[in-house]
Amino acid sequence: MRRGDYAALRFLSIFEHRLFALMVRAHARLRPGFGGLSPAEGPAGRIAFALLGLGLPSLRGRLPLPDSALLPHAGLAIGRGRSAMGMQVVLQRQLGVAVKVRPFRGRWLRIEAEDRTRIGPGGRYQRLGQEAQLGGRVWDVGSSFTIAAGPLTLAQHLALLPGGAACRALTALTRFHKTEELDFVIELTLKPEAVPVLRASTRPEQASRLGWTSFLAGRQQGTATIRFRAGEAA
Repeated sequence: MRRGDYAALRFLSIFEHRLFALMVRAHARLRPGFGGLSPAEGPAGRIAFALLGLGLPSLRGRLPLPDSALLPHAGLAIGRGRSAMGMQVVLQRQLGVAVKVRPFRGRWLRIEAEDRTRIGPGGRYQRLGQEAQLGGRVWDVGSSFTIAAGPLTLAQHLALLPGGAACRALTALTRFHKTEELDFVIELTLKPEAVPVLRASTRPEQASRLGWTSFLAGRQQGTATIRFRAGEAA
């Protein structure tokens, strides 16, 4: 090298380049985003989509938010069941508000006429202690839960009302969390300083919405809470 001969150095650089290329390739495989692709496009993204049940491209694009937003929560999808705590984490991160999932919300379920006990020779469901029942409804605590969001600013409250973008996202994410067979109620709580004063106006953006943003006591009543079923948010 002192005499200006760099042949040996360039020969050794061939092996150095090879080792460096292997290191970069290993990093690209194990670290999402290192290889120049977004995490959703790399190998780790494909694995995460598969864990979420979105492994096939035909299954994606059904939510009112980018599918890639779910990738950080793929670990919550591992296992046979998806917990209320996992749902709470997903909703809080995606909606940007405090969320609490309260399971076991009791409600009355109507028993259809053909499923009720009938006594007599042609009766049905008559075995005591097994299938016989009195009345036309039953109290159930296992098929419904509550999603409580708040305390909220007025802007957050409006976005989470039926028809709002955040409400559509909340409903879609909850249904995506494998709760198609469950019913749920959305509960929104406004901060005391965010409770609007009751106002009548011919301009829709300024008028109070009955049942949604209309509170007789206004800011004097402290926090304000409204509840509605998930079906109303569709």
